[in-house]
Amino acid sequence: MLEFKVLSEEDTACVREGLGEFGVGLEELAGDGVLVGSYGGRLEVFRTGRRTLEVMERAGRRPYCAGLYVGEIRGGRFLLGLEGAAIIAPHTDRKVVVNRKAEQLVLYGRDVLHKSVLHLPKNLKPGHRCLIVDEEDEVLGLGRMEKDCIRNIMDRGWYLRKGE
Repeated sequence: MLEFKVLSEEDTACVREGLGEFGVGLEELAGDGVLVGSYGGRLEVFRTGRRTLEVMERAGRRPYCAGLYVGEIRGGRFLLGLEGAAIIAPHTDRKVVVNRKAEQLVLYGRDVLHKSVLHLPKNLKPGHRCLIVDEEDEVLGLGRMEKDCIRNIMDRGWYLRKGE
């Protein structure tokens, strides 16, 4: 049975380390809310309001989720989710801007070839994770820099393709 509670110190350290890869801190992800974990199963991380957390604690019920899903901790590593990426996007320079053609391909789950990249941060090296954004700075997905492409790890089109 899932129990939602404020992240433990150990799990907070995992999230902090994972966000550090994008050059942001817990404050940017949590905003004016609080980060909670779903303990008792897969450790998903949610951003929720303090008032919501108080109500959940008093209600004595076990909800399925508790706010906005921002990622999960798997194998001692924080894996940023799409909504978490959208939250931190204004605070990171770890963003690859793609052209319109690549934008469509990313949403279909395809990788990004370097010829489709409009802006590539100088500090992005092979193996680094990054946000894939369009020209309007909207998050399309998460990627990993490789020598010949930006590997698509997760994208917003997944929600539509999931039903297939």
